[in-house]
Amino acid sequence: MQVEFSKIAKQTLKDNIEFLENAWSNREIVHLLIDIKKVTENLESGHYKQYQKSVRKTRSALIGKKHIRMFFRKETEDRILILLFFDMRLLLLFSLFFAICFSKPSSEDIHPYHVGSVEFNYNSKAETFEISGKFFLDDLENALKEKYGKAVHFNSEQYKAQINNYLIKYCEEYLKLKVNNKFLKINYLGYEEDSESVNIYLESEKVIQPKKVETAVSLLYNLFDDQLNIVHIIVNGTRKSQRLNYPDRYLYQNF
Repeated sequence: MQVEFSKIAKQTLKDNIEFLENAWSNREIVHLLIDIKKVTENLESGHYKQYQKSVRKTRSALIGKKHIRMFFRKETEDRILILLFFDMRLLLLFSLFFAICFSKPSSEDIHPYHVGSVEFNYNSKAETFEISGKFFLDDLENALKEKYGKAVHFNSEQYKAQINNYLIKYCEEYLKLKVNNKFLKINYLGYEEDSESVNIYLESEKVIQPKKVETAVSLLYNLFDDQLNIVHIIVNGTRKSQRLNYPDRYLYQNF
C-alpha cells in the first residue's frame, strides 16, 4: 500500500510541533514523530480498518500522548493519503479539517516529513555548551550515505567505528556555534540509538557568561530540501526555541 502526505498534512504537522516545542521535551516530540512513522508503516502493510472511522472514508489514529489526531483517507485500493494532523485542543482547526476531507489535493502537494531537533544547553559549572541532536535513524543513515558514498547501519556493531568517523566530520561541517562573537570548537562525544531515532552528543570548548549565542544548523540539509530542524538554546535556565526550515540555518539569541 502506498502512503502519501498531503501538503496540508505536512503544514499542520509543523504547526503542531511549533505549538508543542515550548511545552514538550525533545524526547516527547521525537516520540510523536515515531508514532507517526509506526502508523504510516501499519497503513503501508494494509492495516487500515483497525483505525477509528471518522468522516465518510476518513479514519484516524490518536498519537503523541493522545493529544494529536492523525487523519487519513483511502483514495484507491493501493493508495492512502495522510490528510491532517489535528491537535484536539485547537478547535479552530475543525474548519480546515472539513475543507480538506471533501477536497482532493493534487499530486504535486504530496510530501513526506523530515524533522529533527538540536539542543544547546549551557552548563554553568563546566562552562561549556552541552549539545545534543535527535534524528530519525534511517534519515541519518541516508544522509551519511549521501555525503560519504558508503552505506552504514545503526544498531550494528560492525559499523560503529565508521559511523563515529562519519559523524565527527558531518557535525563539524553542518553544526556551528558562535558565542559572544567568537566561534567555539565543538567536540564530538558519541551517539546512541533510541528506538527508531539516534541521539548525537557533543560539547563546546569553555566559554564564560554567554550573552549572544549564534548557531548554524544544517544537519540533513544535504539529503532533504524540506528538512525542519527545531533548535533549542538554554542559558541559565532560560530556554529559547526556533524552527529552521530548509534552507535557513542561522539562528541567534541574546541572553
